[in-house]
Amino acid sequence: MLAVQIWAQDKPYIIQLIAPHFASLVEVFYGEFSDLKRRRLGSHKFPLPRLRPWFALYRSHRKSKKHLETLFLTIVGPEVVALVSGILAELQKPASATPKKKYSPEEMDQLKTFADNLKQGLRAASFEYLEDEFENKPVDPETADAVHKLLVDHPLDASFFIFVHVPCLFLYRMTPTLLYRKARLGDLDALKKILRLDQLMIHDCFIGQKVAAIRFNHNLSKYQNLVALATKSPVVDRRNILLSIAGLVYAISFLTDKPLKPQDISALFGAIADDTNNDELIKSIPQDSKSLGRELRSDRNPWRQMFNPDKKT
Repeated sequence: MLAVQIWAQDKPYIIQLIAPHFASLVEVFYGEFSDLKRRRLGSHKFPLPRLRPWFALYRSHRKSKKHLETLFLTIVGPEVVALVSGILAELQKPASATPKKKYSPEEMDQLKTFADNLKQGLRAASFEYLEDEFENKPVDPETADAVHKLLVDHPLDASFFIFVHVPCLFLYRMTPTLLYRKARLGDLDALKKILRLDQLMIHDCFIGQKVAAIRFNHNLSKYQNLVALATKSPVVDRRNILLSIAGLVYAISFLTDKPLKPQDISALFGAIADDTNNDELIKSIPQDSKSLGRELRSDRNPWRQMFNPDKKT
């Protein structure tokens, strides 16, 4: 049995399903985020996107959300989407909520048995997938073909999700829409971040105008620095990524009736480190629970705000 599987045993069901997978992504993100601008995923090289629809994904949360939903549906299928939606709906129900329909005791037993079997099957499949991942088992040809087809058929959706949306969330703790708005309004730090994240944004009319304005205000060195950032990768730090993921897991746990404690978060990454023989994870976790608690609390609010997405653009 995996160490992370033992860690999950007494945790809320939704945490058992998602927390180990998020925690396992630290090393993946650390490696991939360092080389975003090559626009490669494995051997697949993404084509240059059409700029107008690409920029539109930054400007409208609704358009970005629609593209992500399309991508998610393609990846997992409508059944899993319906299941996840159901889980989220249950998490948002008040504890006192009662079902509209009254079931007989026999029907309730049948429903409970079905739900228990479904949950056990999902949990078993989840940890089986993690075990294969930790052992570096090759992806089966059918899955590899499906992923390749997805990348070819939906290049705009897939590349925006892989190279912009996910890195923006875990590196900067904000949505691309919010980062774009800050940069568009002249926030210099946001300008730097968006250019490091995506070199195409220097061609966006609003971002390009802000960069050009700096040049015409005779601040040549600041202008040169911004232009140079478009060729550089984001600053990627393993500890920052770990704490970002930890903050997400911590925030999600507060949607359950048993929120995680800082010690639980530390134990989660310790279990992943054991399962993957990765000492770097242990070094990246704040060893003092009070220090970790402060880090988690500071990240909890940004993640909670992202559960209620930005709608101003």
